[in-house]
Amino acid sequence: MKILLADPNLKSVQELELLLLRFYGNRHNVYRGENLKEFRLYLKYSQIDLVIIDLAWENDYEIARLCKELQGFPHILPVYMSSKTHHKSLQKNLKKGAFDILYKPVAEKDILDVIQRVEGRLNSSLSPLTDRLSLAIKGGILLIDPINIVRVEASGSYSIFRFSNRPKLIVSKRLGVYEDILSPDQFVRVHHSHLININYVDKYMRSGGGYVILKDQERISVSAGRKHYLEQYLGRFLQ
Repeated sequence: MKILLADPNLKSVQELELLLLRFYGNRHNVYRGENLKEFRLYLKYSQIDLVIIDLAWENDYEIARLCKELQGFPHILPVYMSSKTHHKSLQKNLKKGAFDILYKPVAEKDILDVIQRVEGRLNSSLSPLTDRLSLAIKGGILLIDPINIVRVEASGSYSIFRFSNRPKLIVSKRLGVYEDILSPDQFVRVHHSHLININYVDKYMRSGGGYVILKDQERISVSAGRKHYLEQYLGRFLQ
């Protein structure tokens, strides 16, 4: 993967390079656009996959222009690093086309999580020809029809898949990777630890803090921050 950074701090770039080297070896290439002209040349000629832009790199006007230009490169995934003091209007506009927005100070785990999610997107885990999910297993790859996935549960840096037609499977990628890959029309994140297939939901209950009951009678808690979104999501199906 090719990563392009727009960061005013050379030390930050070097730290990111060391972080990626430590966790991924030489699997990724990191480039730094030292100015707008150089950054645009990288975009045009270097087949960049991911850009990470520090909003302190340029003034708000130039950042907004650059972000608009990025929309002309639909294969490039933009991530923005922002302080809480940046203008709310700019942050709101960025969210429209952003793959993610990270707030400073950015922790190592946040960067690694973004890299994993981008890898998942770029690996085309959902084949456009088969619409099946590719999961790495010992000695090979398992192709899964998403319709048979009941839910995916986070367990640290691993994800546990629960199926309707086979035993559970543990995969060494974070839940956020699969949240980005699996269709939002079918899968919804109800908790930081749970991504569920809406087709297997039997009931949603507001009592007890909020929870869903699946068709297999498994009870999954809904986090406070996800309740409103889930109710809006389910409201689409009301007759």
